[in-house]
Amino acid sequence: MSAEYSNLEVFKLIVNNVKDVNAPSNKNIINLIKRTNERTLAQSKIEYLFDRGYIFDNMNLQILPLLSFSENLDNPVLVNTLATINPNAPIYGRKDVMLSKMISEGANDETVMAILPYFDAANVSSTATASLLIRSIYSKRIQYSTTITALIDSGLDVNISNYGSYSILMTGISSINKVENEEEFEILKNKIAALIDAGADVSYVDNQGQSALTILEKLDTKKEYKQKIRAMLE
Repeated sequence: MSAEYSNLEVFKLIVNNVKDVNAPSNKNIINLIKRTNERTLAQSKIEYLFDRGYIFDNMNLQILPLLSFSENLDNPVLVNTLATINPNAPIYGRKDVMLSKMISEGANDETVMAILPYFDAANVSSTATASLLIRSIYSKRIQYSTTITALIDSGLDVNISNYGSYSILMTGISSINKVENEEEFEILKNKIAALIDAGADVSYVDNQGQSALTILEKLDTKKEYKQKIRAMLE
């Protein structure tokens, strides 16, 4: 099957034999793009799909994987249709919004920033707000702290709780255990700094008596990581 995913001609053959590329039942065609490792090949598949009449819409299973491969927003179809997306569209019974789902599916900084002007933070629930900020912090595709800042500046509450007792800042700090190298740590550190600069309450204590600092001290991670984050909190 791997040859199928990496071969543009096979992909074209599959698409040509589909009567309606926009039918929900044909979502597996989009999965062939999502599983493509080479970005240039993924872009070629996207362009061919558009040529065959694919409609860029809000169907979660179809649109989101495509956005994972929009590093180079030079495709006019991708650029023009980003404005048709409703980033506030509710999903999961209104517990989340489209923008949050897009980030979890791999949308990068450039894509998020292109869609953000159409996002209305005033009409987002506290649960969706927490989800959006947490997914942005967790995502390895969101690499710039300026994206975190832009999300907060759009009206998201940086001090919203994480589905309960944890604050967004505490969640960000706890995720330090997941970094795999120095580069990932620096990216996460800058995201945490963006939260603090935006007004995250560093002295907040949850219902278990934990603060951002006590959570940091409990982490099983490098001492130098802790020192850098501790300096930001104190």
